Amino acid sequence: MSEELVAKPKSKIFESDDSLYKVIKAKTKSDEDIVLVGFFPSLTYDIYYRFIGEKTINPKYGVQFKVETYKRDDLNDKDGIILYLSSGLIKGVGIKSAEKIYELLGDNAINEIINDKNVLKAIKGFSQEKINTIYDSLILNQRLEKAYVELYSYGLTPNMVGKLYQQYGDNTLPLIKENPYRLIYEVNGFGFSKADNLALSFGFSRHSKKRIEEGVLYTLYEVCEQKGFTFLTDNQLINSSIQILNKGAVEVDLVQNSEVIDAITLLIKSQKFIKEDNRYYPKALYEAECSVASNILRIKSYDKNKIYSLDMLNEKLKDVEATYNIRYTEGQKDAIFSAINNNISIITGGPGTGKTTIVKGILNLLAVLNNKSITDDEFRHRLVLCAPTGRAALRLGHQCMVEAQTIHKTLGYNYALEFEYNESHKINGDIIVIDEFSMVDVELCDALFKAIKTEARVIIVGDSNQLPSVGPGNVLYDLIESNIINTTKLTDIMRQDDDSSIIELCQGVSKSFVPYNLFNKKSDLYFYPADSTATLEKILIFVQAFLNKGGSILNDLQILAPMYAGPCGINAINKAIQDKFNDETISITRGSRIFKRLDKVLQLKNDPEKGIMNGDIGYIDSISHTDEMDYLMIRFDNVLVKYPAKDLDDLTLAYAISIHKSQGSEYKNVIMPILSDYFVMMKRKLIYTAFSRAKEKLILIGDYKILAQAVKRTDDIRQTTLYNRLYNKRSLTKKVIYIDDPNIPFSTLGEEGMEGITPYTFMTKD
Repeated sequence: MSEELVAKPKSKIFESDDSLYKVIKAKTKSDEDIVLVGFFPSLTYDIYYRFIGEKTINPKYGVQFKVETYKRDDLNDKDGIILYLSSGLIKGVGIKSAEKIYELLGDNAINEIINDKNVLKAIKGFSQEKINTIYDSLILNQRLEKAYVELYSYGLTPNMVGKLYQQYGDNTLPLIKENPYRLIYEVNGFGFSKADNLALSFGFSRHSKKRIEEGVLYTLYEVCEQKGFTFLTDNQLINSSIQILNKGAVEVDLVQNSEVIDAITLLIKSQKFIKEDNRYYPKALYEAECSVASNILRIKSYDKNKIYSLDMLNEKLKDVEATYNIRYTEGQKDAIFSAINNNISIITGGPGTGKTTIVKGILNLLAVLNNKSITDDEFRHRLVLCAPTGRAALRLGHQCMVEAQTIHKTLGYNYALEFEYNESHKINGDIIVIDEFSMVDVELCDALFKAIKTEARVIIVGDSNQLPSVGPGNVLYDLIESNIINTTKLTDIMRQDDDSSIIELCQGVSKSFVPYNLFNKKSDLYFYPADSTATLEKILIFVQAFLNKGGSILNDLQILAPMYAGPCGINAINKAIQDKFNDETISITRGSRIFKRLDKVLQLKNDPEKGIMNGDIGYIDSISHTDEMDYLMIRFDNVLVKYPAKDLDDLTLAYAISIHKSQGSEYKNVIMPILSDYFVMMKRKLIYTAFSRAKEKLILIGDYKILAQAVKRTDDIRQTTLYNRLYNKRSLTKKVIYIDDPNIPFSTLGEEGMEGITPYTFMTKD
């Protein structure tokens, strides 16, 4: 419960270089010491303020007062006025000038100057320029304090106010009062609901055209982002827009369908989004779908005039088999020969089906057919191997003995957040291998295929049973279902040791059943029953046992969970592990978030300047506090990266990560809780993806019944039209699949307690 504290700031203990966050030592009127913690745009030392907030106990620093809002106490005595005027906030005023001002104007000095700055002309030596400077500084400082208090009054958190001041500076209040909806696009953490609450507080009508247009536009983009769609139907867009626009409204204020339809008409006319039949697309997604189809058909239809006979391919493949002591099955040979004789081919299958072994065979056979070896620089120069994540690329390169990169790096992702390679500057590669393709969304696929030469050979590799991309689209599924690309579906297990059960479990899950006889019989697969209250404790016990045996929590163990929130969500697991197993005292704090030296961390967004990408995992090597900057040194895959503290919002603890973030990676040991708390997220592909990450040991903790129910739950249909565009790029003659629901329920659209993060907060903290 909030309380009021009157105190004067005395000295600064800590000030963040990247935000308004400060820790300040202060004294109350009863001369007691207190530590203030919060976000402050400006403070004058040694004058009294009224702070609203609550007392908290910090385990390291003791009692603190966490400030929610504050305002300057009335300045009505000589010492306070002189201190304020000479604090440095008022330009051109030192102690002597402040004393002269007080001698002239007394206790009402500040109001006197604001009412008529020319009263200062009576002070000898005060030029008009100095008088103007003093007046302007007083007005600015007063406006800052007033704006800060006013923003608090609209229900914004201190962190949000800090972000606004970082973005807009002194003009924060007038800019957002003019158009609060700009926050949706310009400030991280603001969705429509937060911006709309501000707009309504500022006096915007619920029926204003601006409000309704922004609500419709946000709905289309947000639902597509959350659901992975590339379009909404007219009913879905209208009903979902009404849902958000009428949230919290009384009956007389309800926005009507006709108002939304009018807004849609205007948005189409201004090309804010695209209408095709009864479908509405975000412009970027429409263009990406059309472009992907066009470029795939471009590459597929290129006439190479060179088809190798099966006899020749069989004969040459024998050389490859002899070199690597491999015997390919007939099914694997079919996949290899298909890739050799088709411009684009797809190889899909689960773990252990030999996808990478087949790719290795394709590359080596192509080298032999060109009278080269895969080790020849001339041949390697023709190869481009890539994958969506750094870890997937490293694994692909290691297994094929050829350098592989992330798709972003392959495309030359630069500091301007643009791709160097594109439709007018193609990738210099004749043989393109794209691994973990299930993770590729429609926009990344568009960027990649634009940059591939028409005469190139493209080999797509992925597991269609895994989760689709986090971003919009269902590209691998659409490509396979279109039947225009030659596809090999692998089912036979080629890699399974006698004492391994994980692959067999994955096979069962892919067919919607759980082979319970596998659990606890061999050394690689265990299931321990536990309810929600006991699961976290069991996880800690297993981590402790793992460490006692000499295991590395940084390199050899990964905990996977579907959701960030909840008593056994990712955040709770990370905090519990950090508290129990990392006793380092060197740390850095931002609000409620603490990072310690040797913490395992996950990068949450692409950062080409640092050379790290979304999903990269590393650990904090050191933390430094200097006068210029607070920063961390983080080791990502043996590369040491200097990480300014201002970018900490892009980082999270990684002892536990989301299953979506684990895609493209493999871990020696995986622990995964399976609880009723997660049931909204627990579906077959999510479970399959998590289980298939484990190489040596998989430990499940939770409820058998939840697992049994979850593997029978099919994943949501994704509304896309790439499938149809591939079938006939000029007209959508095949049936488009729609979900059978005119209302798209998405409970996180209002971002309650989520700071505007999309629903993938539950799966991918972004």
